[in-house]
Amino acid sequence: MTEVAVECFTPGQIRVEVIQGGTAPYTVTALGQQFAGDGIDPVVIGQVEPGSYTVVISDANGCAASETVVLAPPSGVLQTYSESYDVNRGDIVQLQAPAGYPAFSIVWSPADGLSCADCPAPWFVADEDAVYNVELNGYGACRVTGEYSITLRSESVKTPYYVPNVIRPGSYENGVFTVFSGADLVNIKLLRVYTRWGELVSEIRDFPPNGPTGWEGDFQGKPVNPGVFVYYAELEFADGGTEQVKGDVTVLR
Repeated sequence: MTEVAVECFTPGQIRVEVIQGGTAPYTVTALGQQFAGDGIDPVVIGQVEPGSYTVVISDANGCAASETVVLAPPSGVLQTYSESYDVNRGDIVQLQAPAGYPAFSIVWSPADGLSCADCPAPWFVADEDAVYNVELNGYGACRVTGEYSITLRSESVKTPYYVPNVIRPGSYENGVFTVFSGADLVNIKLLRVYTRWGELVSEIRDFPPNGPTGWEGDFQGKPVNPGVFVYYAELEFADGGTEQVKGDVTVLR
């Protein structure tokens, strides 16, 4: 009688190789089951977990013999895996436990937000940077662990800006046409103003938002007549990003 050792994630076997003596056919009883044998071909008892087992062999005349077989648990083996994910806020992210390990238990932590905490591939909706851990337990002290780092890609959140649609040159509150914003808007790279027929009235480059620099409702040093003008602006933000904006502005007198 021989044993096939239990491995970390694979059960062992008990093999009754050859039965000598007695009268065939034979019955092999082990693990609460009975197996038929002819005494020549091996009787293989599979899916055997670590433990001590009594194997009883009976012949056709009811004579029996027994033997104790011990399958020892494997020595502890620890393997560690790690993965990183760069995702956007709101993405659905599916984690995957290390493959190739038919574990008896899978435990994910923290479990909050995961679709399941004891399955191979839980998913969640990314909302913040996080670290998830998984532990797969095998026979004995064998286990596999994994660490999954979730990092949200940076988001460029710009302060809303405001472009007035009416100016009254010379007035205190809206005498200059410019772009107003918070700290994220650092530079107006270009501001052009045209008549409705496409004639360039003003061009100003590289000046800060919020005044006092801007278009003062003039053309070649003289006040323009009241009317509607078209503008185009290129805005530069603190993160290096740029944006183009266009529209129209009405000049009042």
